[in-house]
Amino acid sequence: MLWEIFTRLPVYHDKTIHEIMDQVVQGLRPSTMEFDEHSVPNAIKMLMEQCWDTKVSNRPSFADIVHTLEGVSNNLQSTPGPNLNESREWLEQDPLL
Repeated sequence: MLWEIFTRLPVYHDKTIHEIMDQVVQGLRPSTMEFDEHSVPNAIKMLMEQCWDTKVSNRPSFADIVHTLEGVSNNLQSTPGPNLNESREWLEQDPLL
């Protein structure tokens, strides 16, 4: 879901269901390298990568996910700036929301 929130696209929007299954079975995951640090906090990129870990036991618990998201939210709220205002304006103008 985080991928879709930040890109506004499904994770594998350009793949067929069979291509997706093959890639996931092979351990391939989307790259967060295309996100720059100004559009997606590093903590979010790391969280996405942890959630996609091929070994289920390495994935974060729901409590860990909530903790990370709360930390990012608190950090963003305490850092006022044009990016937050632009985001609010963009959300208000988005016809899909």
